[in-house]
Amino acid sequence: MITVYVTKDGYYVAGEGIEAALKCRPATDERGNPIFNEIHHTYKVLFLALKTVARNSGIQGDVMVYNNSRIVDELNGHVPPMDDVCRKWQQTIRRELVPSIRSLVFFRKKNAEFISYKVKSGEALLTPSDPAMMSELAARADRIATEHSRTFKQRALARFKRMWKND
Repeated sequence: MITVYVTKDGYYVAGEGIEAALKCRPATDERGNPIFNEIHHTYKVLFLALKTVARNSGIQGDVMVYNNSRIVDELNGHVPPMDDVCRKWQQTIRRELVPSIRSLVFFRKKNAEFISYKVKSGEALLTPSDPAMMSELAARADRIATEHSRTFKQRALARFKRMWKND
């Protein structure tokens, strides 16, 4: 079973060979005021967490998503979405991400302190304390992303050439 803990500050995913954490602070303007509504930002963090789970296609068990906000009630269908933006997030999660996981996905409420403790401990567990290692990991991630982009473009170009020549 995979457990996903989601707060407005980030998420932590653990189980079945997957362990990921992301700190995701809300976007702010130049005065420090949040740009987006808190529930919309939390939907985005939930989307990113489920996208991380969906990338690993070898999932056998169920996925339990824990949160303490209204989002759980909206996704379970107990209350209608608060506004159009929440409705679009809900539809995106239900129509695109949940079917791509190919497993049962449960949305449950838990205590806010418990969830934030799990997210913070997961971030501390997965974040190296050595700054040199942190910069090395960032450079490696940059190289991997660049290589992935380059190979994707090369495959698209080769496919185009093959189609052009009618091979």
